[in-house]
Amino acid sequence: MKNKMLIMALFGASFIVLPVHAEYILNPNHSLKIGVGGYARVYSGKLESYQYNNIFKAEPVITARYDVTDTLALKGKFAYRIVRNDRFADKKTSKVYDAFVTLDSKKAGKLDVGKLRNVAYLLHQGSVDVSCLDVEDSDISYFYQKPKDFYAPMMTYLYTDSRDPKISYTTPDIAGLKAGFTVVQSEDKKADTIAPQSVKVDHGKGIIGGAQYKRNLSEDVWVAISGGLAFYQNNRFYIEDNAVDANHREYSLGSKVGYRGITVGMSYRRLMFPDKVALKDSSAVSMGVAYELDKYAVSLSWLHSQAEFDEKDKYNHIMLSNRYTFNKYVEGYLSGGQIEFRSNKNRDHKSLFAIMGIQLKI
Repeated sequence: MKNKMLIMALFGASFIVLPVHAEYILNPNHSLKIGVGGYARVYSGKLESYQYNNIFKAEPVITARYDVTDTLALKGKFAYRIVRNDRFADKKTSKVYDAFVTLDSKKAGKLDVGKLRNVAYLLHQGSVDVSCLDVEDSDISYFYQKPKDFYAPMMTYLYTDSRDPKISYTTPDIAGLKAGFTVVQSEDKKADTIAPQSVKVDHGKGIIGGAQYKRNLSEDVWVAISGGLAFYQNNRFYIEDNAVDANHREYSLGSKVGYRGITVGMSYRRLMFPDKVALKDSSAVSMGVAYELDKYAVSLSWLHSQAEFDEKDKYNHIMLSNRYTFNKYVEGYLSGGQIEFRSNKNRDHKSLFAIMGIQLKI
């Protein structure tokens, strides 16, 4: 049995965070492994002038693996995430889950069926961060409120299809190269990650391709490159109660390079819409550099994105993070940064943040 527990307390000018993570691995026999775990986090605080906010975020996870032969395994995963948000959300409680089965062959590749992320997301390479906050799709977003009708993508990986039901295939690793594709269909009319809250989207069919290449160039140097391409057909956009049928495309590029304790990462995403949709092309770029030396690690990360809806909105997030490992049980964190909204309809806004934390590993 494997038992791992993490407890973190983060204190800043505006933040208190208490996460807990656990994982238990059961091995009833040599062919079967069952994992039970997940995490829970409690956030409490505010970001500068924004209102006080309390968030509960949890995701229990169950995994299973059965080795049919030495080269063939049957896997399964169920992860249920719930977020309870006091403020700033149309729905104060959001729920989403992964539930899929995998047929994994070392010779033929991997087939996934169910609700999970697409292959381009899973193979994506991008910015680096030594803290637990992440500069992309950051948990800091729970403490600020976007300007009304503001939209700019907060991530460089392809995630439009979220965890909708899909079928994915990924090739085996061939000299560091893996590639795959995902087929998905969703018919839910809802607010979407590719548009402002005032625009609802019915997704039709989609196909997403992705590839990743990793290679050690020497004992000290390694490189990782990724690319993704998505085409969504028969989408319907509801803008001011007017329905417009259209297709849209997305692509992403990413890379990481490591030299001894230094890692540099960067990635880019672009969303392309036809002229008849009020949404115009959107893009996001993320960069980061990290350095680790014995017990100390530091990173500087930056995300910039922009999108047009009537005019152009822009978003910037920059963060400097530090981590120090006191021993195998205790780590300390210190992070600070700034987020900025440049809105075409509302006044621009900048917010600073600073967070300190202690993480316990038991």
